[in-house]
Amino acid sequence: MSLALINSIELGINTATQDVIAKIAKRDDFQRYVKDLERQAEVHRNNNDNTNLQIVNNQLTTAYTQVQGYEDAINAAKQVLQDWQQKLATAKAQLTPEDLQTINARNQIALDASKANLIATEAEAKEKYSQGTTKYLIIGGVLVVVVIIVVFWFKRKKSNG
Repeated sequence: MSLALINSIELGINTATQDVIAKIAKRDDFQRYVKDLERQAEVHRNNNDNTNLQIVNNQLTTAYTQVQGYEDAINAAKQVLQDWQQKLATAKAQLTPEDLQTINARNQIALDASKANLIATEAEAKEKYSQGTTKYLIIGGVLVVVVIIVVFWFKRKKSNG
């Protein structure tokens, strides 16, 4: 087995993983829609609105079928992912120790880069938050000073007037 084949299999795993994630996201979005339909059905049931209740129940029947379709698609995508993972395990079992060291080093570099990216993103978010907080503190301080000046001005005007 060559490192190029391992790279190709890992690309397949990444693609399959993204496919599973995308299908789960679609299913989750659709389940929110189903929950909304269920709430609508409950409202119609409570209002004894049988006509709209029947319409929503028909939509729910279709929606439940679609959710099951999403579940089936997720399971199929997971099976593809498992097949890729099995191919990777088989391919790695046939590698030399030097090839395994190369792969491990490459994975460590990618992990370190990912950690550095995460740290940079967190630092950027903290900086933006602190800039926003500082801006609001300055605005608040200016408003307090203005209120104090206005209060003293009114008191002075009242005492002079």
